Amino acid sequence: MRRISYILLFVFLCMVLNGCQKSEQTGMLLQLGNKVENSLIEAVPSESIDTKSMTKLDKFSCDYDLDNNEEKIELYTAARRNEKGEIGWNDGQNWLLVVWDGQKAYPLLSEYVQLGSVYFTVSKNGIEDASKEISHINAIINIGTKFSVTTYSFNKDKGGFVGGIVYNSKDTNFVHTSIPDY
Repeated sequence: MRRISYILLFVFLCMVLNGCQKSEQTGMLLQLGNKVENSLIEAVPSESIDTKSMTKLDKFSCDYDLDNNEEKIELYTAARRNEKGEIGWNDGQNWLLVVWDGQKAYPLLSEYVQLGSVYFTVSKNGIEDASKEISHINAIINIGTKFSVTTYSFNKDKGGFVGGIVYNSKDTNFVHTSIPDY
């Protein structure tokens, strides 16, 4: 059952992200029906981000900045695991999605999410020339009254990750989701 839920989530995200494209003229993400405002996330010292009191939910390594060294992306929540390994969820918790690059870190998402969860995916633009290949990190926030997808990609010229919301639901009350829980 869990495998089917992951497959459905993957198919849904592919459909949402398939509508996104990069404009050759501006280099900005475009999505019909949604305004995208790009923001720059600059590096902070790694030691300035404290994850000791958080639970790591997922991790992935990829060379986002094309420097031939893999960076780590990790997703954390403030909810803690008990001795059985189960997460003790509250009505809401702080979430952190961060890219670790040696002594630098890029906090892509750091926010309190009430009655919901955060997920992430990583995709590549599929260009065969490795020097032009761009990895996208897609943060998905799913709560009972909102569903949003924000895409981040590393911009070498700006020295940080550029991100913007590519989808923000207009619905105000979701009555069902097949997205699995942690």
